[in-house]
Amino acid sequence: MTTVSQTEFHPWTGSAPLVALRTHRPELPEAEARVADAVLARPELVTSESVSDLAARARSSTATVVRLCRRVGFDGFYRFKIALAHEVGMSRQFGHPDLSADDATTVLESVLVADAREIAEAASLVKPTAFDQAVDAIVNATDVLFAGVGTSGPLAQLGALRFLVLGIHAIAVQDVQAQDLTARLLRPGSACVLISHTGSSKETVGIARSARAAAATTIAITSFARSPLARACDIVLSTGNRNDPRTLELFTSRAVHVSLLGALHAGAAARLPVGADVFQSVSEVAGKHLY
Repeated sequence: MTTVSQTEFHPWTGSAPLVALRTHRPELPEAEARVADAVLARPELVTSESVSDLAARARSSTATVVRLCRRVGFDGFYRFKIALAHEVGMSRQFGHPDLSADDATTVLESVLVADAREIAEAASLVKPTAFDQAVDAIVNATDVLFAGVGTSGPLAQLGALRFLVLGIHAIAVQDVQAQDLTARLLRPGSACVLISHTGSSKETVGIARSARAAAATTIAITSFARSPLARACDIVLSTGNRNDPRTLELFTSRAVHVSLLGALHAGAAARLPVGADVFQSVSEVAGKHLY
């Protein structure tokens, strides 16, 4: 039997990951074979795991997981998960809860209740000590950069605005390179809050590393505790992942992370009462934009 080398790839031309894994299994290197066995044993579990979760369960590395995904014809773990979800019959791409009716009231209640349940569950998963450390870091920082890309970008903008109202020098910039540069130009005493659902965005992880290189305190808001972003940050606020694993990243519910930003704001407000001058300035600016 000929063993496929670690660097030689024979992409699968179909779109069924389980079929591809069974086909290649006899010729896989040992490390990749462990990953394949973990996927074949619990394919439904894989769809809700991060690449780090699967690597740990298979006693392997994230690089090995990605290499296996490439071997069977996918350009990364994310696309592999989407295809796997379709194969096992779990393909709700837009993240909506299962609905037994299509009337407006049922849809409205089902979606809002699902979000409320996720927020309640997240409250038990975020470590209180980490939350307290994050509030302290923000309150005592000379300046705070909020960063995120994709659907996390608007959350970063929202976070910066909320803390700016408290008189904290908080900023958020949209361009990815500008975020990276701003992070690198932070200094000791600064803080950087990085938001990413998967915690696997290369850009966001890069920004975290730039902030740490500048000796700023880094705070991760993510759904996955064992993600590259979590490993790159000083403080990790992990909410857990209850989104349907077949949900495309663009449609992932962000209600939990928005609520967590609100909790951080409330914690900061309790420790840092807003001065009369700040309140007056906020009122004046807000008033100019209302009829």
